[in-house]
Amino acid sequence: MSLRYLRALLAFSILSLAACAQQSNLHQIQYEIKTLKQDMVDLSQQAIILSEQNALNAQSTQGVYLLPDAGAPALLESQIGLLKIALMHVTSVADGTQVTLLIEENARKSLPAFTGMIAWKTRTDSVDMQSTAIDGQQSFTAPTQLATPDGSTLTLVIPGLAPENLRWIRIHAIHSVAEVN
Repeated sequence: MSLRYLRALLAFSILSLAACAQQSNLHQIQYEIKTLKQDMVDLSQQAIILSEQNALNAQSTQGVYLLPDAGAPALLESQIGLLKIALMHVTSVADGTQVTLLIEENARKSLPAFTGMIAWKTRTDSVDMQSTAIDGQQSFTAPTQLATPDGSTLTLVIPGLAPENLRWIRIHAIHSVAEVN
């Protein structure tokens, strides 16, 4: 083999490898673009849901509204202080939907045992996304042992409702157990 032939073979091999590398990079870039596009769609959807939650809370004079997919807490001025309430989990249970709330006192003090009400709205095909008419409500109690300086994790069950049909919950009428007794 001549040196010229070897040089040509080496040049062809390098060009082939470069073409493969560029093709691989192209696939990686296309994948990243698809991922970014999906992330933008997800963020846009979450922004819409958060806007709906904020609009409901702007109309509210009593209680705080939380939407399952909003992913953001809301502030509630209650009888036991300014509370930050977040809807942490929504899961299916045998008799309905289980919701887990994180309730923190804004000044980071320990919460007393307290009572309150949870109201809920089911999803409908209706266009009125910001309807505040409730479909059900029940009382709850958060015992002292749940209260820590980091807040209370409270798990409640909404009977007869599948998680995918939960439009929003509203927490209201928060009072200290000592105050109620």
